[in-house]
Amino acid sequence: MRCLPLPSGLRRAGVVAALSGLAAVVLPWTTGLDGPTVASEQVGYALHLPVLLWYGALGWRELRSGRHNGGVGRASNG
Repeated sequence: MRCLPLPSGLRRAGVVAALSGLAAVVLPWTTGLDGPTVASEQVGYALHLPVLLWYGALGWRELRSGRHNGGVGRASNG
């Protein structure tokens, strides 16, 4: 398995984001058949915020490094 070369702070933020995203996905299952209340749905959205920020930080870091390949699925000459 190939790991991204990330600083330890960004790795810790990634773990927090992953746990937060997992909690946001599990939260609706705790409400039973009635579905989530408005409040719990808002909490779920708030729990997704660290995930979005972490991916934004990774994307910004990738763009600044100049290592991006110009897009997913781009044909290679190799």
